[in-house]
Amino acid sequence: MLRKAAIDALGGANTVLTRSYSSTVEQILSDAAGVKRVVNGEGRPRYEGRRLAEVLESGGRKVEFITDAALALFAQRVDHLLLGADSIISDFAVIHKVGSLAAVLGAESAGVPRLVAAYSFNIDPIHAAATIPLDEMAAEGSLLRTARTMSEHIL
Repeated sequence: MLRKAAIDALGGANTVLTRSYSSTVEQILSDAAGVKRVVNGEGRPRYEGRRLAEVLESGGRKVEFITDAALALFAQRVDHLLLGADSIISDFAVIHKVGSLAAVLGAESAGVPRLVAAYSFNIDPIHAAATIPLDEMAAEGSLLRTARTMSEHIL
């Protein structure tokens, strides 16, 4: 159900920007036949983006692998931004990797649609953005509150 909804939300997107690794994003992009090219940020500091790039390329998808520093620039050259979520908290702020904010802001300034795809187990109804500490090297990876700019489209 989530995959179909996300593919429908991507509409006629030919090029999608994403960052790091998300099994949810992997499933969506693997099934989105209309997407011809994926631009994927490396996902520093642990370079999780390599994993997504390898999986998508092995499935025949064209992937352009970029540095996280180039995310805002490339966000202006794609049809859609698609990110997974470490968590979606009670005020609908999205918790994701630190470098994702550059992609979000770049897409927002260019009017590029932004989509966050996450399953219900990623929803945290207890915490709000103000209560989440910014911790670049948290146990599960680097985290950042990306506020409401990413909550435009949450599936």
